[in-house]
Amino acid sequence: MRVAIFTDTYIPDINGVALTLDRWVKYLRQHHHEVIVFAPEGEERLSDEEQIKRYKSFPFVLYPELQAAFPNPIDIDKQVVQFQPDIIHVATPFNLGLFGRRYALKHNIPFTETFGNVILEALSSGLPVIGANAGGVKELVVSAHNGILCPANHIDSFVEALIFLLSNPSVRKYYGQNARNAAMKFNWNHIFNDLVLNLETIIKVNKQIKLNAI
Repeated sequence: MRVAIFTDTYIPDINGVALTLDRWVKYLRQHHHEVIVFAPEGEERLSDEEQIKRYKSFPFVLYPELQAAFPNPIDIDKQVVQFQPDIIHVATPFNLGLFGRRYALKHNIPFTETFGNVILEALSSGLPVIGANAGGVKELVVSAHNGILCPANHIDSFVEALIFLLSNPSVRKYYGQNARNAAMKFNWNHIFNDLVLNLETIIKVNKQIKLNAI
C-alpha cells in the first residue's frame, strides 16, 4: 500500500498529532508499506528525512508552536505523480491538509481523514465520552457503559447528555471507570492494524468502482 500523508504538524513538533503520525509512519514502513509525508518546514531538521517533503512555513498566529506552510502546488503535483499513492491521508484540516484533500478529490484518489486521539485520550483519563453515533467514535464508545452516543448534528441530544452526566455523579463515575478499562485494551499496534485493514478495504472498493465505470 502506498500512502501519501498531508499534515500541518510533524516531528520534531511535540504534540499529539505529530507524535502519533511519527508512530504511524514507522508502523507502515515496518510493515512494508510505502509512505510519503508532506509537512511544514520546522526550525529543526531531522537526520532521517527520507520521503518527508518540507515546505516553507511561518508560525501560526493562534498557535505559535505550529508552523503554517506555504504549499508549493507544482512541486506537490510532481511528487504525488511520481509516488502514485493508493490513498491520501489528510491528517490536519489546514493548509497542507486541505491541499491534500483537494488533490485527492481532483484525481479521484480515496482519502481517509485524520483519526483523532481525543476519544482514546478521554477514555484513558477516565472520562465518559459524549460523541456522535458515527464513524470511529461508535467503535470506542458504548452508550450507557463508558459514555453516551448522540445522533450526529443533533445539538439538543448532546446538551441533554451533558446535563444528564453533570446531574448524576454516580453514573458519571461508573462510566468513567468503564472508560478507563476500555482504553487499557488498546495499543498502537492494534489501532494501526485495524486502520490498515480499513484503508485496504477503501482502496479495493475504489478500484472496483473505477473498473465498473469503464
